[in-house]
Amino acid sequence: MIKKAMNDQDLRTMMEIFNRRFPQAPMRDDVGVITEFAGMGGFDEGFRRAGIPTFASVEAWDAANDVRRDNQEGEVIEGYIGTEQGMLHPDDLVERYARASQGRPVHYHASPPCQAFTMAQRKTGPAGKTPEEIHEDRLSAFPMIGNALYTAEQMMKHPDINLNSWSLEEAPAVAQFIKENPHLLDKYVSKPFQHRVMQLLTNQPKLDAINFGVPTTRGRTFIGEGWNAEPTHYHRDRKPVGGAMPSPTVLDFLPHLQREEEENRPNKQAIIDQMLADGKISPPVADILMGQGWISQSGGVNPGTGRGASWLNPKATSKKTGLPTTFQHRKPLNSNTTGITHNMPALAYKRRFTPQEVMMIQGFRPDYDISSAANRYYRKTNPRTGKVKSIPAADQMIGNVVSPAVSRAIARGAFGSNQQKTLMDDFR
Repeated sequence: MIKKAMNDQDLRTMMEIFNRRFPQAPMRDDVGVITEFAGMGGFDEGFRRAGIPTFASVEAWDAANDVRRDNQEGEVIEGYIGTEQGMLHPDDLVERYARASQGRPVHYHASPPCQAFTMAQRKTGPAGKTPEEIHEDRLSAFPMIGNALYTAEQMMKHPDINLNSWSLEEAPAVAQFIKENPHLLDKYVSKPFQHRVMQLLTNQPKLDAINFGVPTTRGRTFIGEGWNAEPTHYHRDRKPVGGAMPSPTVLDFLPHLQREEEENRPNKQAIIDQMLADGKISPPVADILMGQGWISQSGGVNPGTGRGASWLNPKATSKKTGLPTTFQHRKPLNSNTTGITHNMPALAYKRRFTPQEVMMIQGFRPDYDISSAANRYYRKTNPRTGKVKSIPAADQMIGNVVSPAVSRAIARGAFGSNQQKTLMDDFR
């Protein structure tokens, strides 16, 4: 097991790579961004890289607020957004945004929690939910989305706010949910704006981080007005796109992994030899493993069970390819390694990627300071069982973050030369 994954030279190399791929634009003071459900500041960081400062950001989680304070300017507003007693009412927040922006053009963005609309809502297994239960969870989560859309419309109409553009980031399933239940918008926005939102849900594409210069396959639906985000890369495993570059690989961002792979071959050989001696794998499987990289497309720690195979059944093969299904999802660690997920990847010899490595892959600068999240936890309570699950704060923040590479593209579209004409003036 590796105790120290990187040295100081590795960090300097990562910073050089990052600055070359995402050069810092000169900071402006005549425009800004306001973010809600801001988390550790991924959306703000992308705007900052494009030279756009944060005027104000809102988040209920104190650990995430501390991280933003350590890295970004602007007012940090703490609390839950909503209309219930003790919450931050959207109308009050809009007034605070007017004071923070002082008439300067501003982009408004919200990333309401979307776990109810993702694979986190399991339909099978001991924790599986029925379709009715999943629907109820989505209804419970919808007020956060509704209040974000309400805020966007109110900022358009406010006489002291110069709303240049706005965006809302959600899981792709949210768009489908709203399309199927448009009446849910009645409580939050006017009919003209509701009609506009429905149009945006139809026309606004999902933005995949890998299309904006990072080897991360996280994709979310972004709707809004006043901007467009031009992809700069195409997924190198798919059909090339004219005018775009092939997506970078993990090794393009973390070249030291190649060195680690070579340094750890003796350790890798020892692990495989022990599994071979224990009868868990056959000699052909051992040869396959030694030829594989330690990193997988899914970020898995182990080679995986494949479809219907297991470690104890290494002879299982795919009917289609005839290859051992146990290893069909493996990706060799070379220049073609691409598209890891946004969650914490790991190496098979159980050395987790460091936060700097994971953030780098998602589009953060390597020196983004998350030290204030150390030894802190995000505690999630299962409403059905009452059980509390503690997750390291850094893991939770990084897993849910908006890729700065995507928000950087939105910033350049909102305040750059490719600004999109909008119908926002119709609502003022």
